[in-house]
Amino acid sequence: MNKNEFLNNQDVRNFIIWASDFLRDSLQANLLITSKGTKHAGVVEGQFKGLNQITNAYKWKSKWKNSDGFEIESIDWNTTSNYLASLGNALRNALDEKNTEVTFELCREIIKWGGGLRNPNVGAIKFLTDKKVDGSLCKYLTDCQYQLRLDNANDSNLNNIGDMNAMLTKVHAIASTDGLPIYDSRVAGAIACIIEIYFIKTHSQRMNLPKELTFKSTDPAIRRQVNGLCSTSRVPNGITRGTDNHELVKRSSEWAFSKIRLGWLMRAIIDKADQNKKTLFDPKIKENKKEMHAFEAALFMIGFDVSCLKPNLETN
Repeated sequence: MNKNEFLNNQDVRNFIIWASDFLRDSLQANLLITSKGTKHAGVVEGQFKGLNQITNAYKWKSKWKNSDGFEIESIDWNTTSNYLASLGNALRNALDEKNTEVTFELCREIIKWGGGLRNPNVGAIKFLTDKKVDGSLCKYLTDCQYQLRLDNANDSNLNNIGDMNAMLTKVHAIASTDGLPIYDSRVAGAIACIIEIYFIKTHSQRMNLPKELTFKSTDPAIRRQVNGLCSTSRVPNGITRGTDNHELVKRSSEWAFSKIRLGWLMRAIIDKADQNKKTLFDPKIKENKKEMHAFEAALFMIGFDVSCLKPNLETN
């Protein structure tokens, strides 16, 4: 499946039309995010309407020093947006220069920002360290950049994605230039629940999700799954957590294609809202071409606990 095939699917087209209005004018989220849930940037509590308000409530705390020795901090939407832009520019430059050491350190900074810099013997750090040691890190990430590029991505061309998890998804997203989203447990849970709300409101009798709109969870926690919002037969289940070679290949390609499909969907919803003169985000976000990141940030906030979306079911 490529981008055109995805966007020409009737289920996808109908969802895009619905979402371009709903996510701007009707979406309600009663957020209650602990300080731990913002990496100690503070509690987020309140009733928010529309993606734009939710994005502007975003909080996440981190610091790093760039190559000039300047300390950059993320704390809210604006500072985090600038923080990740700086990291992304630095990572792409390091990849262009084939500088393995700098590339690896920037990947570590991204993982540190994401809160995953724990045991270096497992997960993303172990995977990237192995690539660094065998000298393939820069080539691998550059190859992934091409395979994950939204305009030319195809689910039949993802077998070279060696692994994908909650931290590697952040590395690939920040390395991109086209808004490829992070697909972690919070984002996955949020988009799956928004799609469930769509089916409840428009196709309540439909028993199964179309594969194009199936966004599987990456975390077994109920607050990151559709069942944390409501009981339904349309639960998209989860991406395999198996680690043998067969399951690893399946997990990596499935996770990667979820990122890609979400990117296609987000871009199309943003464009449809713009066509209807109902831009989803503040003019400055649009002017700076950060709508994709803003969309993802809102999903991240929602996905802390998907039950925050229950008010959207009360008026059905």
